[in-house]
Formats: sequence, C-alpha cells, structure tokens
Amino acid sequence: MLPAIDHLVLDVGEDLGAAASSYHALGFDLTARGHHTLGSSNHLAMFATNYLELLSPGGPGGMIRQELGSFPRGLNGLVFATDDADACYRDLQARGVGVREPQSFSRPVTLADRTTHDARFRTTHLNREEAPFGRLYFCQHFTRDLVWRPEWQRHPNGAQEITGLLIGADRPDAVAALLTRMFGDVPSREAAGRLRFIAGRAVIEIVSTATIADRLGDAMPDAAGRLAFMAQVSLKTTSFRQARDIIGARAAVRDGHLLVPASVAGNVAIAFEA
Repeated sequence: MLPAIDHLVLDVGEDLGAAASSYHALGFDLTARGHHTLGSSNHLAMFATNYLELLSPGGPGGMIRQELGSFPRGLNGLVFATDDADACYRDLQARGVGVREPQSFSRPVTLADRTTHDARFRTTHLNREEAPFGRLYFCQHFTRDLVWRPEWQRHPNGAQEITGLLIGADRPDAVAALLTRMFGDVPSREAAGRLRFIAGRAVIEIVSTATIADRLGDAMPDAAGRLAFMAQVSLKTTSFRQARDIIGARAAVRDGHLLVPASVAGNVAIAFEA
C-alpha cells in the first residue's frame, strides 16, 4: 500500500454548530451539516485531494455514535485513502497490525439542484490500542463525485490542500514503527527525535512532546493527558495575505507560516503556508 491522507477528523463534541461558526470565521467554506447512518454528524472543509472533517457524535433523533465519546476534543482521526477496504483489512492482518473488520455506512448529500443522494463509504479501523494518538483508519469512497465537488472547494482563506500533520509523542519511534508496520516504509530521519513520513501530498512529522511545546508555544493544543496526540495541521493556501486578512489578530506569523492557535481552532493548531 502507498499511504495518502484521505482526511483528518476534528472531534467537536456536541457543539457542531459552534465549531462550524468558528471555522467559517477562519475563512473555511464548509459543506452543509451531514448525518451518518452510524449516528454522527459532520461538516467538511473540502480541498483538492483531501479534507478536514468536523465531527460530532450526535445526530438527528437523538442518535449517538458511542465510539466517539471517549475521545477529547481536538484532532483525533487520521484517515488514509484506500480503493478496497476489505483488501486493506487482509493486508494489515498479514502485516501483524491489529485491525477491526470493515464497516459500511452512508450519509445523504443534497446538491445544488436540490436532489439528494447517498454518499457511501467503507472503512477499516485499527484497534484502538495500536494508535495512542487517536483513531487511525482507511476510507474507501464509492461516490467520490458526491464528496469532492468544485462548489465546496473554494475557501475565502485560500486553503487548497492538507500538506502536513504534526504528531507529538513521548516515544516518536513507537509511532513511526506503527506506520512502518502498516506501509513497509521507514520514515526518513532528519535529526534526532524528528521523523518524517510521506503520505501522498502531505508529510506526517513525528516529534517529541517537548519539541511540540517549544515549536508551538501558546498555540499548542491540550493533550488531555495523552502520551501521543495530533497537534497541528498544515494547509497550503493560494494567498497568504488573504488568509492573514481574514483571520486577523487570532493568528501570528511564525517561521514563515500563519499559525492559528489551538484555542481558536477546536484544540488543533493550523499552519497556513504559501
């Protein structure tokens, strides 16, 4: 398997409306609220080949997706792309990775012409104990034309693509070893305690929690007592100035990036880069 990030999942608890308002204020044009057959609800910030999902465990009629309740708010889902969730399941098993049987689900999507269709998915999740930093799984899209649509890919802040994910861990080597077991590639070492792993158009960087604190400072998310967590997502923007004008004083230019602190982005730092 060749790794590529399909999407990242931001858990927002019951406050999906408030989270959507915050992301609108940061210059994201989100899709309308969707409701999964699993019980959860979401909004999406769609990019060229991947996306960011704002996810709530609650859905219409009081449905609750119980598996989400034990996770703190913040970036908890790392989702890789697959063309065949069942073959992915068998491959991961063969590699000695603890994995759950694939599951299928859907959500209705209403298009501009007011017709409604079911977006359908099949996912393969790793066992929770395999990934200390959150939910790690693979997603197969059966109806990509209902997810990646041009009218949902134009953001006032110019965001185009997820280009990076920063993971902090007490043991970065253990996280890297998991990715190596999954994909068979050893991440490149650039410096002591810093590991990089290519995932399609994005780079996953794994560093120590001390490095995270030093790099992000007051922009750092609350780890909620975890020994590993996803701390920052990097986004390519068509216009650095446009993003800065929209976000204003809530962000600061740091190391050539426009850094939005986790305190205003749902407990994940966001770095905009030209």
